Amino acid sequence: MFPACSWLDESGGAFNAIIDDGSHRNGDIMATFHVLWPAVLPGGVYFVEDTVTGRPSRWDDTHGERVVIDVLHAWSEQLSIGPFGGLSQHKSQANTHALKMRSRFPRPSDVAFVFCMYSACAVSKAARTRTTTGTPPPCRRTPRSAAPRIGKRPLAGTR
Repeated sequence: MFPACSWLDESGGAFNAIIDDGSHRNGDIMATFHVLWPAVLPGGVYFVEDTVTGRPSRWDDTHGERVVIDVLHAWSEQLSIGPFGGLSQHKSQANTHALKMRSRFPRPSDVAFVFCMYSACAVSKAARTRTTTGTPPPCRRTPRSAAPRIGKRPLAGTR
């Protein structure tokens, strides 16, 4: 089972904030985001740390195709072309680039903002969404009642 799924099962999900300070590999960071993002409550924030490690080959398991910081920057650019109506029709070089990145790295519809600084980014969930309820994603999980227990806590690794 993916470690993030185990963590969600144990915690119950529904978070105002999540800080991802785990793996430095691009694939792992994006996989973790996609598993944990549904557990962020509307108005909550998902933090990704160590984004500068995505470019060196030691950590870039995507061969430059899906570097996390590039994905997050593309999402930020997409926010500038969508909500203001006619801007997506504007044929500026900047809008053309943002539209190209939207097809390559589509932004989740419930992302309200992306703010990046050196080595970290914050991604906020829109305060009101139709598709996200702050519940955990469909990870394969063992029901709490079926997990072996010591006292009140399930045994480690049983979820």
